Amino acid sequence: MIKIVTILQGHVNEILGINKELMRERTKACLKCDYSLKKGVYTGVCQKDKGGCGCRVKAKASLTEQVCPKGVWEGNTINYDKL
Repeated sequence: MIKIVTILQGHVNEILGINKELMRERTKACLKCDYSLKKGVYTGVCQKDKGGCGCRVKAKASLTEQVCPKGVWEGNTINYDKL
């Protein structure tokens, strides 16, 4: 489970544009992931009811130490084969 301080840091990063390129690349992968789609539309949330973590994608994607619950991204590596 992700700590509240980490969640807040992710939102601060998103607002201030910290790790913007990392966030952008990770979020591009999430646009195609069924964890963040509802009726084919991107929701911006990695939905728990589909096996996701429940986090807002951009906020979590801005945190270098966080990983995708589906294993699509970790660090600077994005594995589109897992989508």
